[in-house]
Amino acid sequence: MTQAQLIGAWRKLFVAPPVSPTTERFLGLLNQTPYLWRQTAEGKIRAMLDGAQLCVITGAVRHWTGISFSVGDWVRAADVLGLSYRDAGLIVEAADEFRPATAGTVQLRQRLFAATGIEPRSAPLIRHPVDRALAELLLKRAIDGEAPWAMPLVADKCVAEARAAAEREPALR
Repeated sequence: MTQAQLIGAWRKLFVAPPVSPTTERFLGLLNQTPYLWRQTAEGKIRAMLDGAQLCVITGAVRHWTGISFSVGDWVRAADVLGLSYRDAGLIVEAADEFRPATAGTVQLRQRLFAATGIEPRSAPLIRHPVDRALAELLLKRAIDGEAPWAMPLVADKCVAEARAAAEREPALR
């Protein structure tokens, strides 16, 4: 693997690709749904309607077309809205994963929170200060889309701050 390929692969982890026009349209539709959206204990974005659980895709379809789909039938529901399988998969991943794996899904999750009017809940407390600092650093850099080559300098600073905090608070070890 060449240096350019390595940098390209590394950059893909931290730079979000632009969302498709159909995803943009979907976010607009989702923003107009009347449901009370919430974040479940597992971190999934859901709404309830007549005792049935709605995911973001099935909820948008239900509101705009009146057609009901189960949460697991998001592929057919997405087809009704004209979403591609790829776009629908990214939306479902962003809505259902507490810690999405890529920068694109992290940013899409933030946009889903905004469209549904949910105040994002913070991640569960990470006890060890070094682990917490690293997790916060990676999440912030993924959301900001900051250049990956700047991370080692920032990471060193965060680790040093976390170690200093650990020395002040020996009970957390």
